[in-house]
Amino acid sequence: MKFSNRFYTILTLTLILFQSDVHSRDLFSKAPLDSILPHEEAFQLNINVNAERITLIFKIKNGYYIYRDSVLLTLDGERLDFIFKKTDWQITNDQFLGTQEVAFKKIELEINKSNIDGHNIFEISYQGCSEGTYCYPVVKKEIKI
Repeated sequence: MKFSNRFYTILTLTLILFQSDVHSRDLFSKAPLDSILPHEEAFQLNINVNAERITLIFKIKNGYYIYRDSVLLTLDGERLDFIFKKTDWQITNDQFLGTQEVAFKKIELEINKSNIDGHNIFEISYQGCSEGTYCYPVVKKEIKI
């Protein structure tokens, strides 16, 4: 039986992809992937807008957290100024990134509408983890107001 070069190429790529999936799971997770919530469920984002400000509130599920230094707002690739409000930051020795400031229950941040200068779309990025099991890649979301 003779196999084409295309067959060997597909077989090789499949094995490489499978192997990299297994290794990345070993590096970042001790739990089966089906026990880890999708990031949208673990970190629920609500947006409140009034005449002067935009408030973004993450409700963080039990057993999950977000790194303070990972939270970033941008407009057209430029960093936007914002302030954290009503957020209980805790110092933790994170197994993935060492000593970090994290929030376990809620993050609230506020931006003045004047900072977005008439635009109605900006971006938020953040990174969080499931305690002791899995860290999500950095998440970027487009915010439309």
